[in-house]
Amino acid sequence: MSFNGRLRVVTPFQAERTLAAYLSFDNVVDLQRFVIMWPYLEAAQLLSAFPGLTRECLEFPMRNEASQATEQNPRVGRLTDHIQDCWVVHVLMVMRHNVGFYQTNTPQQNRARTAAAINNTSSTLWIPDHVLEEDELPPHPILWPIVRFGEPEIITLHRCLCLLEYLGLSHGSVQIRERYLDARVHLSDEDLEVTEEDIPRWMRRTM
Repeated sequence: MSFNGRLRVVTPFQAERTLAAYLSFDNVVDLQRFVIMWPYLEAAQLLSAFPGLTRECLEFPMRNEASQATEQNPRVGRLTDHIQDCWVVHVLMVMRHNVGFYQTNTPQQNRARTAAAINNTSSTLWIPDHVLEEDELPPHPILWPIVRFGEPEIITLHRCLCLLEYLGLSHGSVQIRERYLDARVHLSDEDLEVTEEDIPRWMRRTM
């Protein structure tokens, strides 16, 4: 992580660098590589298994069915919303648990489980062919609350939520990925590095 304090023009990619910093990655590339490892591919699959969800795409369960149910019976609608919210929280907790396994697994174990997750992933999600051919797998994010920053326990699930949403935004389809890469073509490697100005304010070394 670079702390040279250089000034950069704010671009749409600054949000991406801020997310990387929030998860303790040194650069955007590691963030992009990690979200297509097995903990997040399996979470996306689990999310799409929400009862009644029919679309095979990487999105949080839509509330269309809940809205229709509310019109017919308000009590049913509230129950549907509650079940859906509980399901999303369950997915985030499983994801948190699996990141811990990723951290302690051997590279061979993580490669094998990622390969299996890719085979079971919806075809709408874009996965690069070379993802398992790299010499080193990406580092894991830091999800747990950082004590010296006074972060609450719930921030762990929030970090998981941010990663799951980012997976859809960065790899949601070949078309999304092509637009993303077209926008990034003019950026240098330096533009993808996290600097102190990208770090959320409460996480900076000097407050």
